[in-house]
Amino acid sequence: MKWYIPFLILTISSLIFLISLSYFTKFSISYLFKYERTGGIAGFREEIEFYNDGKIVYKDLRTGEKIEIKLDEKLTQLLKHLHDKIVKTSPISIKAKMGAADFFTYKIDIEGKTFEWVDVWAAEKEIPNEILDFHTFISMIFMDKIKKSFTNYKIFAEENNVRIEAELNSYYYAKNEPINIKVTIRNIGNKIINYTSPTPCHPDVLISSDLEYEIEFTKPKFSKETICIQIIEERKIEPNSSIENIAIITFKNSGIAHITIRFPSAKVKVYTDNTIRKVR
Repeated sequence: MKWYIPFLILTISSLIFLISLSYFTKFSISYLFKYERTGGIAGFREEIEFYNDGKIVYKDLRTGEKIEIKLDEKLTQLLKHLHDKIVKTSPISIKAKMGAADFFTYKIDIEGKTFEWVDVWAAEKEIPNEILDFHTFISMIFMDKIKKSFTNYKIFAEENNVRIEAELNSYYYAKNEPINIKVTIRNIGNKIINYTSPTPCHPDVLISSDLEYEIEFTKPKFSKETICIQIIEERKIEPNSSIENIAIITFKNSGIAHITIRFPSAKVKVYTDNTIRKVR
């Protein structure tokens, strides 16, 4: 499978949060933690309080707006699971690098610990993955349950006139629940992109994850009767055109699934805030 030695790698950090419905926590109904977001061009000052029974209290400290909502059981269980993970990590305080402007600052107060950091692109040093995972989850809840602006979960990477997009219809699932993931490869340049496949039956991308999973591609779809001889098939994407692959992936464990998508055309990693960083 040398043809998959990357050219373009899209890593969707914290893409899917998986829930074990049998998850049990020792907590009684109580305050879990507080999340704050400040800064940006508009000078945002927001905070969200999370409670063990699934209640969320959102406050816009500029306007005085206050919203209270209740999460469903799946989200509440996952929130407790991530809470248990984050309290075991060491507090951080990551400032902005010299010259950075118009960035957001984030803060979490949780069981006597404080975690404070800035946007990935503005940070003076690397932010721990555990914090990025936790922040992604909170951000999705904010868009979905508070701002009511969530439509789908989509992220992209772009380099060398190739754009790779991955899209799901949700950001959390139960384990063993089939998940549809659509991957689109776009040629945003003015030259034809040529690449090869080891057989006519292979998809155009390779999807993998760090959790145990099963995967089946539904587009392109080949029946069991299709003869897939081992032959190098030449493929191409015309300028301003795209190809689409769709797969069903099912995770066997609960936790946070980090999905990697490979296509032979550049070499980048993408995090959930669409910041691109070279792979070393």
